Amino acid sequence: RLSTTKGKISAIRFYGDYFGQKDISYLEKNLLNQPFIYEAIKEVLRDINVSDYIFRFSNKDLLSLLF
Repeated sequence: RLSTTKGKISAIRFYGDYFGQKDISYLEKNLLNQPFIYEAIKEVLRDINVSDYIFRFSNKDLLSLLF
């Protein structure tokens, strides 16, 4: 789930069984309050490996899902 307010991510929550090694809330916190623009989210994910949070899911996969 994702909500935006004035072009920024105002709420984000991932639901499911991801079998990731790390707590998904870290990923959510890093995306919160970011501009909901492809390049901005891509930049946030630059230092994050999404597959650590969602097993077999890449940064590119997440960007494709969001945009």
